[in-house]
Amino acid sequence: MPTTQAEAATGDGADAEFAREKDAIGRRAADLVDDGAVVILDAGTTTEFVAQNLDATGVTVFTNGVGVINILLLNAEISVVVLGGRLRPMNEMISGAEAEDMLSSVVADYAFIGADAVHPHYGIASRTLEQSRLRNVMTQHAWRIVVVADSRKLCTDKSDYWSPLPARWSLITDDSADPAALDHLRHAGAQIDLIQPQPALNEPASLPVWRGGGASVLRPRLASIGFLDLPAGGCAGIPVLSAPKECQVSAHDDWDDFADLLPLMS
Repeated sequence: MPTTQAEAATGDGADAEFAREKDAIGRRAADLVDDGAVVILDAGTTTEFVAQNLDATGVTVFTNGVGVINILLLNAEISVVVLGGRLRPMNEMISGAEAEDMLSSVVADYAFIGADAVHPHYGIASRTLEQSRLRNVMTQHAWRIVVVADSRKLCTDKSDYWSPLPARWSLITDDSADPAALDHLRHAGAQIDLIQPQPALNEPASLPVWRGGGASVLRPRLASIGFLDLPAGGCAGIPVLSAPKECQVSAHDDWDDFADLLPLMS
């Protein structure tokens, strides 16, 4: 089956490339959720980052995303209601009349909606007609609608299926977004929250790496925080991002030393 333009624009490679943006968007969205809230969480890679960062307690989540379900299985503080329907394996999404019916008796505090694209006139893009119908229902059954989408998805019209935007809605996106595109979306009712992703470890600015004598080992923690086991006290066991200045080295000055440690990572 040929790949649609929307699917090509949001393939695995592009999603991996924008992982830092998605993580930052997910963190900001998750911070909005209070204890005891009822949340609709759409399927999608960005909404999976929302799920990963939820730390409120007593939350009920209605979701059609298999990835979201798998993440929230590990969170004992969250009750998950799985929306029924037909599974689309390609993007691990459930949709159909059953899912729409389940939401008919729900008015959630928040609906976090993913998007293949966001356009000021057409609305929120989906890969299938069923997905666009379900997103439309989601936006009608929450007090606050929050679209989570990285900057590459704004104001493109490369999709066949669209859900209309509500009169008032929020957009969380990264700070690489085109200002003109943001203005168009504001005119379409969006309240926009721009976030700045954390720099990647291989970027030149202040790489948080430690160095010590002997056989030092870097252990990754949550992808961006690590620990070093040093043989002689000092900086041992302190998180990288809070390490004292004497334990940090520049990404450029000592990158070769750090590269030598990579085979020892566990």
